[in-house]
Amino acid sequence: MNLQPNINEEQPQKEKAEEKQEKKLLESINKNLNNKYDKDKISKKYEASTQLYSLIDKDQKNFRKLKLNLGKSLGKMANTEVSVKSTWKKLHTFINTETSANSSERKFCLWFITFRTCNKAKKPQNDMNRSLKTTFALAYFMSFVMAEYKEEYKPIFNACFHHLAPFTMPYFGNSLDKFILDPEFDALKPSKERCLALGYSPIKEADMELFEQNEIQVFDNDKFELEEKYFVRMTNLCALYAAFMTIKNRNQVQEEESVDKKQYTWPAFQNPIGIGTGECAVWLSNLISQPKYVYPEICAILASILPLVGHDMLSSDNSATFILIVEFIKKNQLAQSDISTTIRKYWRDKLNMFYEDTITSSNGQMVIKPHKDSKVDKQTDASPKQISQFLKHTAKMELDKKNK
Repeated sequence: MNLQPNINEEQPQKEKAEEKQEKKLLESINKNLNNKYDKDKISKKYEASTQLYSLIDKDQKNFRKLKLNLGKSLGKMANTEVSVKSTWKKLHTFINTETSANSSERKFCLWFITFRTCNKAKKPQNDMNRSLKTTFALAYFMSFVMAEYKEEYKPIFNACFHHLAPFTMPYFGNSLDKFILDPEFDALKPSKERCLALGYSPIKEADMELFEQNEIQVFDNDKFELEEKYFVRMTNLCALYAAFMTIKNRNQVQEEESVDKKQYTWPAFQNPIGIGTGECAVWLSNLISQPKYVYPEICAILASILPLVGHDMLSSDNSATFILIVEFIKKNQLAQSDISTTIRKYWRDKLNMFYEDTITSSNGQMVIKPHKDSKVDKQTDASPKQISQFLKHTAKMELDKKNK
């Protein structure tokens, strides 16, 4: 099946005109953003991120102490502002005490924090309609890492996301191109070639005992994760990336510590991929520029990120272009995506729900409300007694450390 854009001479004139109109709309979107989806340029960017990701030393034995301490603190973080800020204070102090700027130890710490944060976000959930409080809390946490380490952290942040979720670029390589030229090859049908091109996790023979037969895809002797697991993993990571984009810039703030009354400085935060930078509009434009054989995945990604960024995009300098993007998606990805599997239909329907339930109109203007989970809760869910006990315990630990 040849899925390359083409205009067959036998197509009705109406279809030709509509295809031409949609092509002009996409050109208009990219022109407004001064953007052009350049696969070679994206490929080089992806390779640079992958190289940086591979160069970060992750296995040295002397990093075990770093790994244990970082993992212990991250594991206790809850989805509240109090917990996020408390966790970051501890990690910040630990990293600055144990590592020096631009050292392999510092890079390891920044990589590990990002990797663990992404890992927490990408875990498949039993209910795909779950709350996104965790996603926004994790994005909020990463904003403190970015605020503190800025240019030292930015390339590591990008490398982790681009490596773990190629849709954040998006980039899928050229491995399917030669197969698409074959009219017998169906690029939409699940296959080994499709799994390799889109980054499905392969399953090694040694790990087979961990899976039931209905939990894997098998193509001859090659085995991969299920399409459902892949979709959930990619949508969760892209949702985290989108949630980070919505974090607003912050000024520097001085705060007095509750225990020893010392001043703690929260550095200013300038979001390098915030909505106001135009990065989100370009990302969306690049996503909708992808070929039809990835429309099922694109539908899922769009369904997971549009409700998160939609409100802020309508308030940005790129609001007019965003409206064009939403119009393009409705006529293309939503209308034309393949729904031959249960999970593909699920996500196409979820994207349709965004158009039917989330987008409203007021005086002829498009309206998208902020996501209900976009504000990180300030307090914990604990009772006042539990909070009091926790603060007393923390204060005692601090004093014990001082006395030592």
